[in-house]
Amino acid sequence: MRKPPLLFFFFLALLALVFGASVFPSTRLITFSPFLAIVFLRKPFLPSLWIGALCGLLVDLFTVDIRFGVFALCSVGTTALTFQLKRYFYEDNLFSIPLYTAAISAVFSTLQFVLLRHLVTFNLQLLLSTLLIMPLVDGLYGFVWFTCPRMVYLTLKRN
Repeated sequence: MRKPPLLFFFFLALLALVFGASVFPSTRLITFSPFLAIVFLRKPFLPSLWIGALCGLLVDLFTVDIRFGVFALCSVGTTALTFQLKRYFYEDNLFSIPLYTAAISAVFSTLQFVLLRHLVTFNLQLLLSTLLIMPLVDGLYGFVWFTCPRMVYLTLKRN
């Protein structure tokens, strides 16, 4: 069975990036984390690293509230740290993409927290939301916004 092209998932992530802030302004989704999970599962390390850097740069271009380059740097670091986890996940499994997305989001949030720690005051609520709640929300986002359209795509392609 043919898999949906990566461009399909890229445009889903781009759509979430562009319109996500207007629909859910208080939620800080890492919109490209499910796309990166799919890229990691399909591509070797070096192309994944480049795609991660370009996705981070694209988010940097759309973000005005923090320093330029932080998302690109976090994306490259996340790729380097989470790429080897792909051996535990399979694209054909229903919950692999959301779980891998949550892992990528947790590492990304940790790197972002470390890089921007001087901009925020440290408290337990911030740590809990950054390292536990938001990765779970990103995993749910990965299921609803990436896994469900993938299932619809595969169903339509089969018919």
